[in-house]
Amino acid sequence: MCVACGACMYYTELFNVYLLPTPLLNFSGECLLQVTRSELSLLDTQHPHAVIAHWPLNTIRYYGHPKNENFTFVAGG
Repeated sequence: MCVACGACMYYTELFNVYLLPTPLLNFSGECLLQVTRSELSLLDTQHPHAVIAHWPLNTIRYYGHPKNENFTFVAGG
């Protein structure tokens, strides 16, 4: 989806994902991964405006899809 007046100012993609349990977040299960030009965000599927967590793209240290494994990304300093 591209939302703009004239030029492309704001671009976002939404993906249905299943967040595996992690000690770093107090949430797991179905959610939406929103990708914009500036950040990744996890959104609650029941309340799509409720942000569970977000990471600016400049904090993403690794992302990938290792052989036969789930998509993974690592963020932080």
